[in-house]
Amino acid sequence: RITMSEPQPASEAAPPSEEEQPQTQVTDDQIRIRLRELLKDADLQSTTEKKLRKQLEEELKCDLTERKGLIREEVNTWLNENQDEEDGEEEAEQEEEEEEQPKKKRAAGGFTKAQAILSPALSAFLGGETKMARPQ
Repeated sequence: RITMSEPQPASEAAPPSEEEQPQTQVTDDQIRIRLRELLKDADLQSTTEKKLRKQLEEELKCDLTERKGLIREEVNTWLNENQDEEDGEEEAEQEEEEEEQPKKKRAAGGFTKAQAILSPALSAFLGGETKMARPQ
């Protein structure tokens, strides 16, 4: 004869293993703050969003797969902010260099000053002119 046992109440059930334990909730702000700290020290030539996410997962002890969008957005924001700062620094350096070096004067005239020597046939046709400005 088969008897069915009644389900055990949750309080009497075996405690969940480490893998089954609920993960601590991490706020978006916590992710942003730690991500910015990581980006300050990161080699931007070799670091990827996935590497950053994996490092954050290890440190925060939670799965951030569902927050890829947040991480991507924050990385792009950080890169844009730092690119603007670098551009400003480069422009300031260029301005300082320009101030230190005297400006070179350009030769005036261009093609209008250059004279072309005419062939004897063309010179005879034009009434004896031997030289003529290039644009003419």
